[in-house]
Amino acid sequence: MKFDFMFKTKSKILHIGSWVLFFILLLSFGYFYQRSVFIQKANALFDPKEKAFTGVYLPWPIGHPSLVGDLNPQADSRIRIALGYEAGSITTNGMTLIIHNSDGTFFVHAN
Repeated sequence: MKFDFMFKTKSKILHIGSWVLFFILLLSFGYFYQRSVFIQKANALFDPKEKAFTGVYLPWPIGHPSLVGDLNPQADSRIRIALGYEAGSITTNGMTLIIHNSDGTFFVHAN
């Protein structure tokens, strides 16, 4: 009887563990897919030639989908000139771009 109880417990633990692993994998695939779609949209709107926007993607449950990262100085100046960006934010097609003057970091936010 003792072995039967241990076998059922191990079976339940393995079953629950496999479902948890499945959901973790499903969530991670969804995160990376949404991240790539958001980066493609940000690059298409704000830097279609060079595609300089990459970074940390913050998904919807935390707030509105957002992308945070930094730009190298060449990309920063190129994007500012192409968009006529001086300070503040620029909004187009449901996305807002904010570039911080102090360190070249950016914030792309879906409206």
